[in-house]
Amino acid sequence: MKRFLFFLLYLLLFTACENDAEKNLPIYNEIHEDASVIIQSPDLKEFFSQVSQNPLLSDKVFQIEDLKDQLNFIEHIDSIGESIISIRKTEKEESHYLLVTKGQPKINLDSIGNKSLETFKAENWQIKHYTLEGISTYISEKGGNFLASNSREVLEKSLQDKSNVENGNFRQLVAATDKAKTSVFINHQTNTGIQAFFEGLQVGRDQKLANWSAVDLELEEKAIRFNGIAITAQDSASILNIFKGTGVNRNEIAQITPSSASGFLSFTFNNAEILQQNLKKTQHDTIFEAVDLYSEVNEVGLIYIEGNPLFIMKSINIEKTFQKVLSKSSAKFGNYRDTEIFSIDETPEFVRSFSSLITIENPKYFIRLNNFLIFGSSTNVLEKVIVDFLNNNSLSEKAYYQEAMEQLSSESSMLMVANGKDFLPLLTKAVPENAKSDVLNIDLQNYRIGAVQFVQEDDFAHIHGIIHESEQTQSSNAAPEEVFSVALEAELATRPFFFKNHLTNQMDIAVQDVDNTLYLISNKNNIYWKKQLKSRIIGNVHEMDLLKNGKFQLAFGTQNSVEILDRNGNNVKPFPLQFNDPITQPLSVFDYDNNRKFRFVVTQEDRIYMYNGDGKPVKGFDFSKAASEITNPPKHIRIGTKDYILIAENSGKINILSRQGDVRVPVAETFDLSGNDWYEYQDRFISTSAAGELISIDQLGKVQKENRNLAENHYLNATPKTLVTLSDNILSIEGKKVELDFGLYTKPQIFYVNNRVLISVTDTQAKRVYIFNSNAELLEGFPVYGTSQIDLNNADLDRNLEFVVQGDDNAILYYKF
Repeated sequence: MKRFLFFLLYLLLFTACENDAEKNLPIYNEIHEDASVIIQSPDLKEFFSQVSQNPLLSDKVFQIEDLKDQLNFIEHIDSIGESIISIRKTEKEESHYLLVTKGQPKINLDSIGNKSLETFKAENWQIKHYTLEGISTYISEKGGNFLASNSREVLEKSLQDKSNVENGNFRQLVAATDKAKTSVFINHQTNTGIQAFFEGLQVGRDQKLANWSAVDLELEEKAIRFNGIAITAQDSASILNIFKGTGVNRNEIAQITPSSASGFLSFTFNNAEILQQNLKKTQHDTIFEAVDLYSEVNEVGLIYIEGNPLFIMKSINIEKTFQKVLSKSSAKFGNYRDTEIFSIDETPEFVRSFSSLITIENPKYFIRLNNFLIFGSSTNVLEKVIVDFLNNNSLSEKAYYQEAMEQLSSESSMLMVANGKDFLPLLTKAVPENAKSDVLNIDLQNYRIGAVQFVQEDDFAHIHGIIHESEQTQSSNAAPEEVFSVALEAELATRPFFFKNHLTNQMDIAVQDVDNTLYLISNKNNIYWKKQLKSRIIGNVHEMDLLKNGKFQLAFGTQNSVEILDRNGNNVKPFPLQFNDPITQPLSVFDYDNNRKFRFVVTQEDRIYMYNGDGKPVKGFDFSKAASEITNPPKHIRIGTKDYILIAENSGKINILSRQGDVRVPVAETFDLSGNDWYEYQDRFISTSAAGELISIDQLGKVQKENRNLAENHYLNATPKTLVTLSDNILSIEGKKVELDFGLYTKPQIFYVNNRVLISVTDTQAKRVYIFNSNAELLEGFPVYGTSQIDLNNADLDRNLEFVVQGDDNAILYYKF
């Protein structure tokens, strides 16, 4: 069988067939009624040239029928005119081919090797049997057409007009196809592969898609497009017949389909009464008498996730539909990210009413998202849908999906979408066992989306489809993905922090819960250890190499101590340092010369205490007591070669000191401060007043004020080159303003990672994390779900960035983008 057609057309040159009395018969007259796939082409050589240039088809797809390899010889033929190749399967799953072509191909014989020839007659027909390199080919001529096959039986039946196609649907399709294009016909009565494929999708119950379908192919270097029609007999129990007379709607299931799903299937309709009548013809129960949702629902379908299909229905009156379904559910099962999950005792009647069209195992749970109700057998899969929906990571949000859908109709009776390589296991259901591995090895790296839609008319359905390489694939891959979540034993007390793992050169995660338990968690979702602390961590967790040996420690202040732990959770002596009076500001850590000679600064009301790495008070630092309560953790700023220590007081005074605690920059003026920290920006010290002014102090103590019209409860953050403010819902990044939705936002954070400046804010009310670039542009795929400030870094060894954030009260979320 291998490379049969390679030899087939070469052999045509050796034929000396007798003329048939009847000339110029249509080539499709010779096609056998058992043919399952028929390819008609005006120029077979050009068609296979296009196949070889198409990265997708030239890889594995045509090897399913051994067709591409068998026709590699085509490059040796000058031209081949109008041709048809039909393929049919035997009971032993062998493929028999018949080629019918007009005219005599001009073939270069130089490369033909050893061959044998015998000639015999079957009734009045002369047949030549050639064997080339072990492959048999039978050739004859009829009505000006050349016929060839690898099966003597198939060839003789065609010559003798036995069992040739007489189906009226097939003739209609032949008349409708574009003779200037290559067309593919599918006989759904004999094509067991298509039937098996839809059964694998859990669509149809002992029903075929149609009787016959045909599409005209357009093969491009980076795309495959096809358009055609499907025809069904009026009284046949086919899938498409169910939608005759029902009208169409927009296919919107992609709005809730996770971008990582294998794909989805969507059916839409307008006329509920006709749909019920059509469904009744295919089912033998009385369930329809109790169903009352048809007037509200206009789309149903399946989403395929990790081998778990979910049943979907979209309602034009979701509240009414939801209450009807809810009245028959057993109880509220739980709540996941503010979305309720309900359990059900038995499959709802409405879902069961579609059992002849969609087969789904008894769902145990359902959720509501926007206008959709989603039914599934696993809460884990429903949670996946919730996560991607809340993170704007549904398929409809992806540029590659939008790009594909722009080339199809927005409304159809049936829309099937395959989403990348994860759809391949479903596709294997349509091919023989020995071809499954070839299908699984198809390279779909650049082909994220394949889609085919059917728009049902009265007597036929329009078919439109596309598989194409998306120019947006690479950029789309950078969209955020929730990699995992970790549930702690109690609610979080701090936001999660990244901590350098010197063993792997990656990042682990540190976080404390309300029971004062500190956790260290790997970036692979493993909890290394838990340590019980005596009190709550205040402020940030600092990463340092205190012992100067390349091993990192965690440093932080609690309400009554300064703690330093190694990566195993053990105390680094002489720490912890214990204090009788409460610590009132987060621990400050100074490293003046970036030489790991750390200074630990503790604030208690109006007093400052500074300790070295041995846990001893630092001698020579003379500032111990402020004139009023200290309002922010002391901050170290270096500008040029000079060090400055900034200590802000409740009285409005700002102390700008030297390393020794002496006044380095005298500031005579006091300010009605906003509570924001002081920062270095463009070689000056900046903060804001309660009235919304930007206060700027130079290194000589000269003060400048600029009215920024900031709201009363505004935020400021800055680096030496980047200034960020958040006032109400207006985020300003270096003067570029972004209007956010109204909400309750965290203080903006500035990160510099991989030569990128990124700014993050979290709306704790809406539970959305936003990340912007330095041009105030929201990164693709954001906002995503989260309830706290984040920590962001390159946490593993790939090129992507990662961030951690609090999710639900006791959960940590780990994202990659």
